[in-house]
Amino acid sequence: MIYIRLESVELKGFKSFAERTKIKFNNQITAVVGPNGSGKSNIADAIKWVLGEQSVKSLRGKKMDDVIFQGSDQKKPMNMAEVNLSFDNKDRALSSDYDLVKISRRIYRNGDNEYRLNGKRVRLKDVKELFLDTGIGKEGYSVIGQGRIDEILNSSNQERRNIFEEASGIATHKYRREESLKKLSKVDDDLEIIQREWEYKNKDKNKLEIEAKNFDKHHEIEELLDKKSYYFYISRSKSLEEKNKELIEDIKNIKKSQEEKTKEFDKVNESLLPIADSIRNLEKNYEKICQDILNKEKNIDKLTNKIQLDEQKLSYNQKDLERNKKDFESYDEKIKKYKISLDDQKSKLDQTKNLIKNLEIENEDFLKKKKQNLSTLSTIKNDLVSLKDSEKKLNKLIYDYDIDQKTRLILKERRDKNNKEIKEKISDFEKELTDIKGDLSAFKEEKNALSKKLMIQMKTLIK
Repeated sequence: MIYIRLESVELKGFKSFAERTKIKFNNQITAVVGPNGSGKSNIADAIKWVLGEQSVKSLRGKKMDDVIFQGSDQKKPMNMAEVNLSFDNKDRALSSDYDLVKISRRIYRNGDNEYRLNGKRVRLKDVKELFLDTGIGKEGYSVIGQGRIDEILNSSNQERRNIFEEASGIATHKYRREESLKKLSKVDDDLEIIQREWEYKNKDKNKLEIEAKNFDKHHEIEELLDKKSYYFYISRSKSLEEKNKELIEDIKNIKKSQEEKTKEFDKVNESLLPIADSIRNLEKNYEKICQDILNKEKNIDKLTNKIQLDEQKLSYNQKDLERNKKDFESYDEKIKKYKISLDDQKSKLDQTKNLIKNLEIENEDFLKKKKQNLSTLSTIKNDLVSLKDSEKKLNKLIYDYDIDQKTRLILKERRDKNNKEIKEKISDFEKELTDIKGDLSAFKEEKNALSKKLMIQMKTLIK
């Protein structure tokens, strides 16, 4: 049996591995552990991907460039994914002259793929041929995922036969046999081409024979053509016969080896049946243990979330308590200020009430005085009317009676004097009336100002 040890896996830009990450495997058993979503399955996907996995579904994606890191809150998406596998080849288990065989695969966002073997660019076919009969490959048994054993046990006879052929080394001979058959088919194709060329040459020969009849060197041309055609045919026939013999011999050896491997396969198949039952039981126990672990992890997550929620609620309650305490202290200060302000407002209100009472008293005095002035004014007006009547009577007497000049002068002087006195009284009354109106207007303005001030103070007290 061939043993090949995987020394390390190196990833960069593959799925969740944005930074270059190298995972080394020691000589014993290595276990990769971590919580859900930490990238454990991505490591197995990376190994299958390098070995030639072309199924996007097997890699748990929708399209092949999904294996490239898609970006996160802290990092931008990458344009290339690369995975390197390093195998120990000191015992030359692999058909390579290197002690350390390094297989690399890259993929770019534009869809380009490339494989490298120790830095040299190769084909996927070269990678597959390198791992023939080793059990390593995208369909090999070296990478067994969850549920893979059930798939093998429930698979068809042909699928199971392919797996055991890979394990027993028959796959290499089948592959070489298929390659030999392809080469043999190519030889048949070459023979057909040669036959066509021979027919074509014969046609040329017939044409040349017809043309040679018209020339003196007919026999020389015919001999030359026959020799060339003959030697060409003989040379190609010998070469193809030798190749055919080699291929037939290879096919015989392959058939013989295949028969031996088939016998070994039947023996291995019989010995593996009880092992398969044991593996199935182990897998069931493993799934049960995994389910128990998963349930316990879920319970732990629930308890952790509950503790975090309780801690958050406690923190919020403490913050609310501190905030309410500060608000209470602030309200207490405001109440004290409002009490002081209320006392001031009450004092101002008392002053305003006293002022209003004084103004009301002054207003009453003013109204009394106004009534008196109006009464006096009415009396003056009556006197004025009486004086005007007297003046009219006097004028009438002057014109009615023939008085001497001296008497008229005396009366005129008296009249002028009376008119002057009347005018002076009227002027005095008008001045007094103007003063009364001014006092009344000032009183109204003062009253309005006090009313506005009182309203403002009342609104402040209401607030």
